[in-house]
Amino acid sequence: MGETLKPSYRSTFESLADDADFQELTPLAQAVFWSLKLKLGQYGIAVFYKEALPAMHRRATDQQIQQALRELEAPKLGRSHGWIRTERNVVWIVNGLKFEPSFTITNPNHRTGVVRFVRNLPRLPIVEAFITHYELDATPAGESPSPSPPPTHPLSYSPSHGESQEKTKTETSPDNTSPSSSPARVTPLHGRLASENDRAALDLLLSAVSNPNTWVADLAASLDGMPGHRHVTPIELGIALRAYAKNGALKNPNSAQFDGYLRRAKSSEPDRAKTQNGAVPRSTAAVPSAYGKLLGG
Repeated sequence: MGETLKPSYRSTFESLADDADFQELTPLAQAVFWSLKLKLGQYGIAVFYKEALPAMHRRATDQQIQQALRELEAPKLGRSHGWIRTERNVVWIVNGLKFEPSFTITNPNHRTGVVRFVRNLPRLPIVEAFITHYELDATPAGESPSPSPPPTHPLSYSPSHGESQEKTKTETSPDNTSPSSSPARVTPLHGRLASENDRAALDLLLSAVSNPNTWVADLAASLDGMPGHRHVTPIELGIALRAYAKNGALKNPNSAQFDGYLRRAKSSEPDRAKTQNGAVPRSTAAVPSAYGKLLGG
């Protein structure tokens, strides 16, 4: 039998139901708020396409949902903001992080986690407002800001302090599909994969595509079960990445083709010979070239 993984869940305080401002919302606005609470993750901010809301609230018209969103965005009595803020494809529950039971603002590990997350969001004023609102420093302590100009792609990610930026030992591989000699990209997605072979496959993919930041965002959205993305587990994503690299698809990668690999990964058993509780066995972990082993089978 396959490994049973715990599905994603969200928690909140019961007292929200007794909040006077929340009770003043219309029933549909309350329902839309709960949908956003479920989909925006523990930090209360994420890329979310509001066009998905009608599919979640099928008995409401598009106009009614738009009205509910306006109701949630309208400033509360005596406040400068409402329940949510939106800008383009980013939605933020303004006090979501403040009242998140699993998050402690004074915990340095929690703060580091949220900073790394928002760095991977589109570079929009709403993200800067989130950082300012919670007094989060976008540059972790001990790291100097990069002197280079900011990347032009809105989803660009800069590796944060303490994350490995070492070269993977692939330069000596004679295979012409091996990545270039530049340092491997390190993204939050790497840390969510189950094994070193999975991360090596991700490195191969990101070195082959012209828009790696978009791929990182889309793959993360699949792990999070975001609307419009095929929901997969970290193990299933690893299976798809390894198969995609091994079958030579990196010569002409495209998202539609990769979605087929995700679909097949969901219907397959995890490779027990290579994975033990999400870790690579000793016999396969210590290899001189993760890329060479991956492409060699």
